[in-house]
Amino acid sequence: FRRVLFRSPVNVLSATPGQYIVPIDAGDGSITGIAKDEADLTLAEYMRAVGKVIAIEDDGRARIIVKVA
Repeated sequence: FRRVLFRSPVNVLSATPGQYIVPIDAGDGSITGIAKDEADLTLAEYMRAVGKVIAIEDDGRARIIVKVA
């Protein structure tokens, strides 16, 4: 068994490495993501999280390791 990690920049600003990206309803029919510290996550948010921030790109976007189910 070989585990493959996917990395991707996401359009989430004001994140810091170590935070999780949790998708939320933006209220206009779209989905956005918020960055949350692990200590502030509920179990449901952790299970919905799409990935973990590993770095910040030069343009301010978060680079994440994508969680794969």
